[in-house]
Amino acid sequence: MIVANHKPRFKRWFFLYLKYYLFKKQIGKIVVNGNWVERDAPTLYLINHSAWWDGLILFYFVQSQSDKQHAVMMDEEGLRRYPFFQKLGAFSVNKNKPRDLVQTFRYMTDLFNQLHPIWVFPQGKVEHQDTVPYVFQKGVGRMMTLVDNIHVVPVTLHYAFLEEQKPVVSIKVGDAFVANKNQDAKTVWLHRAETIMSQQYAEQKQQIIEDIHFYNRIDQRVIFTSSRSTSDWFDSWKGRGKR
Repeated sequence: MIVANHKPRFKRWFFLYLKYYLFKKQIGKIVVNGNWVERDAPTLYLINHSAWWDGLILFYFVQSQSDKQHAVMMDEEGLRRYPFFQKLGAFSVNKNKPRDLVQTFRYMTDLFNQLHPIWVFPQGKVEHQDTVPYVFQKGVGRMMTLVDNIHVVPVTLHYAFLEEQKPVVSIKVGDAFVANKNQDAKTVWLHRAETIMSQQYAEQKQQIIEDIHFYNRIDQRVIFTSSRSTSDWFDSWKGRGKR
């Protein structure tokens, strides 16, 4: 397996690249709802996977919110294709090689014991964002019980094309629950996570449907705003023409 190889300087450079270049061209806003809490306990973040952008959004979000050294599970094939993610904190998983899978679980156990938060895309592949209820990979149940009392935090992403040219990215941070490996079976914790995240995403989506200006609500925090888009320039031009 491939372990994470955190490079703080590269992380800082890549964060600035996203903030002042790539996201400026492609993303309208990134908005966060929910309480972000740093825990001195083993923490597993489960986040849905619906777009190529997810990994970049996740990295930007973590860098803007936390000083801890977070790790992200990534498919080995993808990590070999984009090795720079290793410098951002990615480590590999290969579901087709049992020996590698055992190594990955051991590595995650070490990270949990060192209180390094871990992020996992539990679906194991990219699916349309409205493919709910979620169905997670069976191994996620084992991840949730690698050590005692893992704090599991559901995080859901939703991409919305609204009145602006560029999409608004909504990040919902749900309430944590504690998975005790001696209390219930792995499958019980797995199905509980599926249910909680599916419900959370449904509520998140419904809020956006009911109010397309949801990002102006007081319970939403804007962590990124883009430069002016083509539609903004058109609106500005129309405004001058009416004078």
